[in-house]
Amino acid sequence: MSTSALTDAIYQNTAGNSQGYPLGVPTSWSWYSGTDTVTGNTPPSNFSAVTGWGQVYPQAGAPADSNPSASVQIANFQTYVHLTSGAWVLVQDQSTDPISGAHFLADFSGNSTVAWNETTLSDGSVSVDAPQNGYNDHLWPGARGTYAPGTVDGVFVEASMKTDDPNKNLVANLGADWWLNSSASYVNGFSNNPGAGMSDWVKLTTQWQSLYFTSLSPQQLQADPPPGLETASPPVTTPSPPVTTPSPPATMPAVTQVVASPTSGIENVGKTITLTLDLNEAVMVTGTPTLTLNDGGTATYQGGSGTSALTFSYTVGATDTSTSALAVTAVNLPSGANVKDAAGTAADLSGAMTTLTGLQVDTTPPPVTQPPATQPSVTGVVASPSTGIEFPGDTISLTLKFNEAVTVRGEPTLSLNDGGTATYTGGSGTDTLTFTDTVQSSDQTVSALAVTAVNLPHHAAIKDAAGTAADLSGALTTFSGLGIDPPTSAASDHPTNKDPAATAADLSGTPTTSAGLGVDPTTPEAPTVSIKNPSLSVPAHGKIDLGLSVTAPDSADASVTISGLPRYEAITDNLDHKTFHGSSITLSEAEVDSGLTLQSNSWHSGDPATTLTVTAHDSTAGGSATSAAQTITVTNPTMSSFALLNQHLAGDFNGNTGQGEITSHSSWAHNDWVLANSSH
Repeated sequence: MSTSALTDAIYQNTAGNSQGYPLGVPTSWSWYSGTDTVTGNTPPSNFSAVTGWGQVYPQAGAPADSNPSASVQIANFQTYVHLTSGAWVLVQDQSTDPISGAHFLADFSGNSTVAWNETTLSDGSVSVDAPQNGYNDHLWPGARGTYAPGTVDGVFVEASMKTDDPNKNLVANLGADWWLNSSASYVNGFSNNPGAGMSDWVKLTTQWQSLYFTSLSPQQLQADPPPGLETASPPVTTPSPPVTTPSPPATMPAVTQVVASPTSGIENVGKTITLTLDLNEAVMVTGTPTLTLNDGGTATYQGGSGTSALTFSYTVGATDTSTSALAVTAVNLPSGANVKDAAGTAADLSGAMTTLTGLQVDTTPPPVTQPPATQPSVTGVVASPSTGIEFPGDTISLTLKFNEAVTVRGEPTLSLNDGGTATYTGGSGTDTLTFTDTVQSSDQTVSALAVTAVNLPHHAAIKDAAGTAADLSGALTTFSGLGIDPPTSAASDHPTNKDPAATAADLSGTPTTSAGLGVDPTTPEAPTVSIKNPSLSVPAHGKIDLGLSVTAPDSADASVTISGLPRYEAITDNLDHKTFHGSSITLSEAEVDSGLTLQSNSWHSGDPATTLTVTAHDSTAGGSATSAAQTITVTNPTMSSFALLNQHLAGDFNGNTGQGEITSHSSWAHNDWVLANSSH
């Protein structure tokens, strides 16, 4: 190089000669203005490695260029160390050690990076993406240069740079770090890599420019210049500047903080977040600036021009990305937009690049839940007649009103507090169901008739069109003023006046319920047993529904006894799947009404038949009653000799498969048997 190259190297390492300043770097930082070198900086005596580096920033205060395709080219990047013996040694060379790097946040906060695109060109130079506002290009050779500990007293770094966009206002400089060794890791406090220093800022153009950094003094460079730098004569102590450089702006408007509202929490789709940018002085806003957010959303300028607080608004969109901490990643000034102070100085907006810890965005769609279906329910019960005293033979109509139309299956009934039962008579498909009760001479005397239960026997149901079972609890109603008075003597005692006020019925000595109702207890009515089919046929090892049900006025105390059950037959209920054996078994009403299954394990030849006798019992505090006995005849059809062999081999009357048993793989009627051997 020529004398001018040596002069440029000394000039770029003399404080106050920067041609611009880095956007996004706090103005209070020592290297904001450029050279930050202690002349004569030497590595610690036990260190053995060094790395030269460079950095490129958008220029603070210069018009922004939003060209995302602009690039920076780097060539001839080299690092030399100066030995204490007086020699220079090349330890890093771009031609053999490719450039590495990335986009870092302007102030290096969190060491956060964004990958760049890097291309090696045919002339050996490297092209990388130009930095956008809020970021820099930080670059270095991929491997550290090494030397023997205690043999180095200085470093010199040089490189050539340019941009391909004439409107891209960029500044760049070079520097170096001493490293403990070639593989030492970074630790907080820079104990493994103290800085050797950095040079002033050089403004890049579309022409190649040489950049230099050195830790040596101007006198040392002149006395012993690196390879290619020639000694100037006479020695230059304070070189004349080759260009006129700007002074740092006395006061530059800058963002000091960003405040979010809300400040924390999880914001979902449709929620609005307000971001306020506080600046160190009042600014004027032209156009509509925006903020790019890390969830893919954009906050749009709302107001604040002429003040030191600018507000931006953002509404979370369904296509935005969920993030655990919302962050501003860029400030955008679309065509014609700017933020300046009264003097016309463009604001430094790099401080807006902030992570809002604690403020999350969750755009996951909430689970779709169907609102619970409206349950049909009884809203009222009307009796007809509504008042008076009813006697044996009188009919009472009870109407249940629902909040929607319902469909009735089977024959629901209503239990009444006089011992009677109101039977369903119609209304399916409407919102009104009618029940009828005819007063019996055996009913109890009550001063106020009441519905005490709704019964759904034999799979009866009341549901709406959606299949939702009705809430029938509203049917339990007391009809004040509607009494029941069956005679206690001859029929001639039947009063002709049903007006409660004119009736001479004496209810004073009767027990009272919790509602204060008068009751005249009578002997309980016997339960009713229903047999669907009195003649059943079941094959050996077969099963059949017994078809048995029971209805009792006092259902809580009802039971059913089945006698005559042979030892090769068993009965299982569908309530808790309990199996009953023995010549006489007793089941509760709930077990009977759950459905009973008869299983035959007969091994007899011929057509054995069994007669089962069924009786129902109901007992209350006032006595007990037993229904008339009914019978069911159960026939077991003749088994094949093959099936008899199966029973014989199994040796088990309880239907369990044993050693060498023949088991059916289809219906009994098909007689499809195979020999089951447990040793297979």
